[in-house]
Amino acid sequence: MKKSLLIICISLIGGIGFANTQKGIVKTKGRLNTDQTITKGVPLPDAFVTVQGAQTVSSNKKGLFSVTLTSKDYYLKDVNKDGYVLCDADILSRAYAYSPNPLYIIMETPAQQMEDKVLAERKLRRTLQRQLAQREEEIDSLKARQQISEEDYHRQLQQIYADQEENERLIKEMADRYASIDYDQLDEYNRQISALILEGKLAEADSLIRTKGDITSRIETLKEHQDKNQQEEQALKKRMKALEKSIAYTRKEMEDLAQDCYSLYEIFKMQHKNDSAAYYLELRASLDTTYFEWVNEAGLYNNYLAHYSKALYYFQLFLQQAKLQLGDTSDVTASAYNNVGNTYERMGEYDKAAAYYATALQIRETMENADLGSIAVSYNNVGTIYYRLANYKEALKYFHKTLSIEEKIFGQDHIYVALDLNNIANVYQNIGDYKEALECYKKSLEILKNVVGEEDNSIAILYNNIGKVYYDEAKYNEAIEYYIQSLNLRIKLYGEEHPDVAQSYSNIGVAYCSLENYALAEEYGQKSLAIRKKTLGDSHPDIASDLINLGKVYCKIGNYDKALELLSQALTINLNKLGDNHPLVARTYVNLGAVYEAQGEKIHAIEYYTLALNIFRGVFGEEHTETKMVLHKLDSIKSTAQ
Repeated sequence: MKKSLLIICISLIGGIGFANTQKGIVKTKGRLNTDQTITKGVPLPDAFVTVQGAQTVSSNKKGLFSVTLTSKDYYLKDVNKDGYVLCDADILSRAYAYSPNPLYIIMETPAQQMEDKVLAERKLRRTLQRQLAQREEEIDSLKARQQISEEDYHRQLQQIYADQEENERLIKEMADRYASIDYDQLDEYNRQISALILEGKLAEADSLIRTKGDITSRIETLKEHQDKNQQEEQALKKRMKALEKSIAYTRKEMEDLAQDCYSLYEIFKMQHKNDSAAYYLELRASLDTTYFEWVNEAGLYNNYLAHYSKALYYFQLFLQQAKLQLGDTSDVTASAYNNVGNTYERMGEYDKAAAYYATALQIRETMENADLGSIAVSYNNVGTIYYRLANYKEALKYFHKTLSIEEKIFGQDHIYVALDLNNIANVYQNIGDYKEALECYKKSLEILKNVVGEEDNSIAILYNNIGKVYYDEAKYNEAIEYYIQSLNLRIKLYGEEHPDVAQSYSNIGVAYCSLENYALAEEYGQKSLAIRKKTLGDSHPDIASDLINLGKVYCKIGNYDKALELLSQALTINLNKLGDNHPLVARTYVNLGAVYEAQGEKIHAIEYYTLALNIFRGVFGEEHTETKMVLHKLDSIKSTAQ
């Protein structure tokens, strides 16, 4: 499902106090030359800056402008200068808070911006190619000295080639970032660090950061100074001068530490050391939990790594600060509610997720000049929860609302439209309209391949979903083909231990069960269960799904006691998490009935089939495939019992 995954990044410029006039400057970026010198940016006159809810103003000959604000938080609606583009397009979707410091708006000519991106891409690609060659030489050397086996030799080569393919996406992300940096705003030390990272001299960058001292110790020192600040604020006026000096020190040191933490995050991300990368984002967030962007990015990266308890901690901090600083009616606050809801959804806490999503939507629908794109995100998330809870009629209504808005904003060939089509297809699939589902999935896949390429998580989702349609149509070999494509891509993106990888293992196991290959069905089912227990805990609805699938396998091979044990565990989870009238509860009843039927205990079988039938009738009606299937089972048992 889509925009439960689309979490809004909020970047705020912090300030002490509030004034109604925000000053700023429009300029070209300071550029890093090949000899590490800086070509300073130049002011841009006659640039038109529009703040949402305020008048359009223009920059003077020195690139300066000032705009009268009507509230503490504000958004840039548009920035326009003939012949120039914004270096950071996200500036128009980012929330700001008033600051006594000037707001910098960086623009370049399209040709210059493209040249900078290409140059950055070339440097990064050369760096990663050198790393590949070095790693190949190291592995070749180990083989030549007979320090690794032939099998390890090929496995390590395959791994570095897989990493190299992933690097293409990393190159684009980092090239975009480095092409948008205004080096005028970095001090000499951080310019050197950025240059070293861009040139691939990661060890030197790391070493340069560490010449300032152990970062953990520096943070501890910073916090000691912050504690001292709080004490000094209560001291006599004669100490005010010393206090102001200390405040200035801590602010500069905190910004410097934040830059170092982010640079270390980038270093470890480039080396595919995700846990270390997350650690430094969390260190940066710990420097100042009132700074939205730092806290939010720590939450986003932990969500990406399926570290949901950590993600929830940071998003709740985000929400707390948004409400405290901006109140309950800001779009920033709505985004914080959205992010908390998203994490609860991933954890299988659907009722909690629904409450947070509903609050985000309520805020956005009641705001003056509300952003349609944000409203579409909230519609999608509310639809997602209805989908999770099997209220397909309401889910389809909200997904179509989302699609209508995003086609209007972005056109029909945009990534958001593709993801909307995927969500709509999910509903059609679950109500048994496989033709319509497959048509929507394939439209979505075509758009996504054109927009994001072949190696993106959204492509893996589409492969998985198309495989599910073929499975529901009893085309099991075709289903396995798509499931394996999804699995291979997910392993490349996330590694072996991720909930999405578990989903692919689970689906492959189910398909093998339908092909009566019970050994492979059990193998893949156990792989899925192990990953999910490690990442999701013991009481997630996905755990129940694995238990059901394995229970079916054990029933097929005649191990009825084991089947009943697993299915009873699944039923307990589903009843606790989903309530009494959810299709997954009904499917658990069906499988329990099947075990009892196989044992010849017809009374128990009829009991469980009847429970399932009542749920399917209530959710799907009389004509749905699953309703008819259970009716057929009941008729068959009753006819043989007579």
